[in-house]
Amino acid sequence: MRKNLFLLSIACFCLSANAQTVISVSSTTDLYISPGTLFSPGGISLAPSAGFNLKGMKLDKATTLVHPSLNKYVLNTLRFSGNTNPYSGTIQFYYNDAELNGLAEASLQVNVHNGSSWLAFNSAANDAIGNSVLSSAITARILNEIAVASVTSPLPLLWGSVAVSRQLQTIKIVWTTWQETNAGHFSIERSEGGSRWQTLIDNLPATNTTTAKEYAAIDTAYRSVRLFYRIRETDLDGRTSYSPVATVAAENETIHLQLYPNPVHTFFYISNVGNGTIKQAALYNNAGALVKTWAGTQAYYDIKELKAAVYHLKIELKDGSIQHVKINKQ
Repeated sequence: MRKNLFLLSIACFCLSANAQTVISVSSTTDLYISPGTLFSPGGISLAPSAGFNLKGMKLDKATTLVHPSLNKYVLNTLRFSGNTNPYSGTIQFYYNDAELNGLAEASLQVNVHNGSSWLAFNSAANDAIGNSVLSSAITARILNEIAVASVTSPLPLLWGSVAVSRQLQTIKIVWTTWQETNAGHFSIERSEGGSRWQTLIDNLPATNTTTAKEYAAIDTAYRSVRLFYRIRETDLDGRTSYSPVATVAAENETIHLQLYPNPVHTFFYISNVGNGTIKQAALYNNAGALVKTWAGTQAYYDIKELKAAVYHLKIELKDGSIQHVKINKQ
């Protein structure tokens, strides 16, 4: 079934801990956007110059990027569940003042990740009154993740993994960074619902290292319910960025491990697992053959050398439990 769109604005939000789904198209439906049609889901407007089709695709809105970027970005990002068909046309991106992250509005540009790399497009218009950025013409660009960033403002750090675990009457939070430049300090934030956050620990100094660095902190304000944690980094200029969100189960509750990003291009993280609790992770192809293993918890899991296909990850924890995750390698 094909649906032709002439004017559509969609605001269909399904709240989760760190992302909102703004549109979901089933694998049996062709969502076809005709040339010259304005399609406006979740804070962006696509104006294709050639027909653009979305099928079996979901679009999520979040505050942090899945694909690391070297440039500081507005804390409002959009990502598709996979790579779209090549897109030609323009993209207008809308934001709130509270999401600017200290960036000058006149310097903002639309950035598009195609599943392999970021590309910034010159701005056709920067509207500081209407809070939007309009890209220049885009030609045959695959859309995977969309953000607004400034090439003049490099990120103070690249985030790695975040893990939380219960230890007696405390909760341990462990996070890693890949590199730090101009980073000031970290703050630990906690939420019981994943939307309202409170600062628990503040002013943990950054080290500004150019290599991977692991940090740890203890939450002594014990709560037995399910909790969400994230790390806020504040750089020396006062601007901020946020880590991925990690979850710790309530007492006597089991939470499945989370793997991100998925689809995977080069590497993935495993969250919702305490540091050192993974005994082994084993990756199998669709024929059931073992292709790669990792002993213990890793900062990240590299599969860039594997061909594009569907794989199955078996995760064995030190308590004897086993979890399975399907991975789409692109």
